[in-house]
Amino acid sequence: MTRHSRRSKPAADLISQLPADVKDLILTFLPTRDAARTALLSTNWMNVWYNHGHLVFDSDFFRLFRLTHHRLDCIKTINNVLMLRAGQVHKFELHINHRDDPTPEQSDLYRWCLFLSRKGIVELELSISYPRRRYTLPNCILSCPTINLLLLRGFVLDCPVEPRIVLPSVQLLVLEDVEFKPNVSGIATSFPNLKELVLFPCDGISNFVFNAPKLTGLGAIVSPYVTDEWGCFALHQTQIQTLLLSTDPLWVSLIIYCHYIFIELTETTKDESLSRLVYCVDDTFGTIFFLSLFHFSSPTFVVVTLLALVKDE
Repeated sequence: MTRHSRRSKPAADLISQLPADVKDLILTFLPTRDAARTALLSTNWMNVWYNHGHLVFDSDFFRLFRLTHHRLDCIKTINNVLMLRAGQVHKFELHINHRDDPTPEQSDLYRWCLFLSRKGIVELELSISYPRRRYTLPNCILSCPTINLLLLRGFVLDCPVEPRIVLPSVQLLVLEDVEFKPNVSGIATSFPNLKELVLFPCDGISNFVFNAPKLTGLGAIVSPYVTDEWGCFALHQTQIQTLLLSTDPLWVSLIIYCHYIFIELTETTKDESLSRLVYCVDDTFGTIFFLSLFHFSSPTFVVVTLLALVKDE
């Protein structure tokens, strides 16, 4: 074999020969826009893309999309990407936070959420903070049996007459700028496997009365000037083991997603109440504020982590 023939031999496409699950893993490290482009490589890659279940539509996606398409075409693109899914959609993220991002209709959100609920969605993040338009969360999400992680930002929770909010698989729930309508307070709300709850400022939070027997972690952005909207936690004061309170949203976000603890555990015995622990953070928030905020007086706490984090002046 001559040197010329050796040089002209085509290189083997080793990546395309990888198993489908490995190629799918590769797509998870790519932005959704680039992952979709792999469908042009070959039929094998097209099948991997159609079965890919990790979809992220965020500011980076919308910014690159605007370079070559009209903003309204972005809604059609999201429709097409979803409807082409041949397998389960494991994770879906929608972040509309800037002026130039697309503005979906309520019907678009209903269509997307209904499709995701039927595709076994596990991790769902819906964040719409711009424009200042309120979208109602579709009811199909409130009874989806497969959701494990649910993050909602900028939505209205307004349920029909005599509904039930039952999310049997949710273990982490993050709510920010969610408006709870008054009729939410009269419905049966159950999170049987919820372990961690993160609350940023929400309107009508006092209407959010729920049952979460496994809830052990609570993170909240609090204000010493608003103490009358936290009665919904009264049912869970005897089971919460990790309490994260801050006036700075950034700290709570970092702690929840990184599971990083800044302060040592404060231990008590079964004969002591959380009122004793309140005094440990008296210099940070003030004892009166703590007691009036959560009305903690149960003697059943064994170990509680108090992360009294405040933004430095």
